[in-house]
This record gives sequence, structure tokens and C-alpha cells, in this order.
Amino acid sequence: MESTVGGDMTKVGRLIKNPIILVVPVVAMLIFCWQQLTLAQSGVSQPQSNILPNSGLDELDSRKLPIGWQLSLGASVAAKAVDGYNSPSSLVIEKVDNSVRENSSITSPIAIVEPGEKYFFKSFYKTTVPFDLIMRSNKSDGSHEQRIIWRYEPNTAWETASHAFVAGSNVRSVQFIYNFAAKGVLQIDNTYLEPNPSDVWIAPTVAMNDNLMPDIANVSEGDDTPIGWIKYTEGDNRSSLVYVKDIDGPVLRTTVQSFKTGEVKWQPTPVKITP
Repeated sequence: MESTVGGDMTKVGRLIKNPIILVVPVVAMLIFCWQQLTLAQSGVSQPQSNILPNSGLDELDSRKLPIGWQLSLGASVAAKAVDGYNSPSSLVIEKVDNSVRENSSITSPIAIVEPGEKYFFKSFYKTTVPFDLIMRSNKSDGSHEQRIIWRYEPNTAWETASHAFVAGSNVRSVQFIYNFAAKGVLQIDNTYLEPNPSDVWIAPTVAMNDNLMPDIANVSEGDDTPIGWIKYTEGDNRSSLVYVKDIDGPVLRTTVQSFKTGEVKWQPTPVKITP
């Protein structure tokens, strides 16, 4: 028995002295530690799963623009793909002409969601112009609803835009829109939509009653003023009130070129309420 134990100990000693036995686990440990350190320094959180198509904006079409992302640009805007935040490609949208009043926007691809499920959206951005992050919910009846999540102010360092939500009972898919009006540059990168996140808090939904304000989509044929709204102008100013049929729904736009006195506005007719 003693000779067997001694022989086994001798074999163990030989294995320990073998340089391959020592080098392989040490190298593996160094590689693992380097990966963890690189990941921690990158600042990019890693979702458990991601359901947003081309979320990294890395798949480009013949124009060198991200496949699946819709650009509402016009002649006053240029778009291009450049190196991003910890990634080979990001999207830059530049509005070069401030005299054109239309908003500029980029809309994400459609992401299919499950009603009642929890989701978390996140992206990196830097911008020289304020922009609104808007979530578009596409419903089962073919209609859609858009809600402004947050207005982000100019920031030339990489920051994050995010939103946690529960998909409504009649919502089948969502898209995210970056919308801005002023002359400037917006760059986005590393977007994702994570289903069933385990570490986000979602504010309770506040139940809303019926909306008493007149719907601006209700317009008589040949008219440019929605039913239940009026154009109100008075004083010394040069202005215009225009009803715009935007791609994502109608818009009431007020533009003032010069102003000395008075008031210019779209005004709803009085709404009856209960004391």
C-alpha cells in the first residue's frame, strides 16, 4: 500500500512539473480576466436576448445606410454610417439647412412583441441638437399610437437613451423614433430591445379616461382645419398656421417669421366638462 501511494504521489509531482499542465489553465484564466475587464470598460450593457432587427446598425445597404431603419430626411439632411461606440458602425444624421421646417427622424425596424410582456429598450447616442425619443405601438386593428418617451438635450459625449414598458393588450409590434427639428448632428449606436428583463423597474400604468379634445385627424374633405379647431391670429406679426399630413399622422404646425405684438395659435373649440 505504501509503495502504491508513493507511486501515485510521484505521478502527481511529474504532472505538476509539466509546463503544459501549468501554462494552459493560466492562459485560459488570463483570457477570461481580459474579456471581463474589456466588457466592464466598454460601458455597453449586455442584454440576455435582443429582438430588435439590425440593432447594432452594422448591416448596411448599397447606400451605406442601416438595413431596416427608415430615414425621414428631405433635401436638407445628410445621413452616413461611421465608426460608433465600441462598434464598427453607427448612424449619423445631420440636418444642414435650418430654413427647412420639417422635422428629421430615423425609425427603427419593427420588433414583434407579446401583449402583457415586459421589455427594455436602450441605445447610445451623442447629439448637438435636442431630440425626442418616441415609441410607436402598432396595434392589432391596424392603427398605431405614438408617445414621446423623453426629450434629450445636446451632449457631445456618448450617453444612453432607454425605456422600460409593458406591451399593451392590443399591441403587436413596436418601433422607436429619434426625432429632431433644429439644425445639428445626431449619432446613434448599440441599440437593443430586450424581452423580460430581470433588472428594470416599470412605473405603474395610470388609467386614462376618454379624451375630450377634438381629434385632429377629423378633417372635412377639401378643408385644412380639423373639426373642433380654429386658427387664431391677432396683432402685428407675420405667421402661418398649417395642417400637415405627416407620414406618422397629422400635425398642427405654427410658424412665426417675425413678431411685434399679438398671438398666433391653433385653438380647440370649448369642451364641455362636468363641475
